[in-house]
Amino acid sequence: MAIATRLRAGHRNIRCTHLTAPPRRAYSSPSAFAREAGMSVRPAVPCLAAIAALGLSACAHTSADTSPAVRHAPTSSAAAAPRLSAEQMLTHLLELIRTSARLEDFTVERLSRTMGVPVQRARDESQRYGYGEALDAQWNQNFEVDPQRTVGARFNFSFDPIAPEANPPLAELCRLDYPRFTAALEEMGFKRTPYRGEHGRFINDNFDRPGMRVAVYSQGEVSASGQSTGRVCVKRVQVF
Repeated sequence: MAIATRLRAGHRNIRCTHLTAPPRRAYSSPSAFAREAGMSVRPAVPCLAAIAALGLSACAHTSADTSPAVRHAPTSSAAAAPRLSAEQMLTHLLELIRTSARLEDFTVERLSRTMGVPVQRARDESQRYGYGEALDAQWNQNFEVDPQRTVGARFNFSFDPIAPEANPPLAELCRLDYPRFTAALEEMGFKRTPYRGEHGRFINDNFDRPGMRVAVYSQGEVSASGQSTGRVCVKRVQVF
């Protein structure tokens, strides 16, 4: 259940969302939980302060796919400047993976220090924690750790369109593209294994080394005319 609360700060209305702990079940898409809850957390600092002051929470559940512990969306056509660019976020993620032996090393403290952003804990009983922000006017970037998933703990990172079902340009996401990101994992000693679905359709690449698996999902870039540019970007990263 989602309960919306409107606060007035100065001359602006700020909408914050409180979520009660949802039934724990799988969701079919990276943003399915957030859409079902009708949640939209603004990046404006006054809203976060209001959440803290009133004891409200704004946390999205991540299952097999990805949603952030705290989702951010722009309040206008111009998004607030992100703490990290997409390239910085992916570079920090590679460093986190390189310096970790297992998923249990992905603690709140190490995530905050290595990723360079303030990781927040969910205010329900799930023990989830993570971070999310608007990358620009069209994309969110988010990560979350859920240590109590019934099928095993998992770290989820994703780039998600701010507008549901939108297909915005990938130029910003592709500054550190899929080939470079996955090559860096192989240089760390991970063994790449493509995972394919029905009729041999490529789903993602899995990377394994003792104690850790990293699943990387791609998205192909297309031109304004809808033609493939041949460039492939990182869309989602999961660590088990």
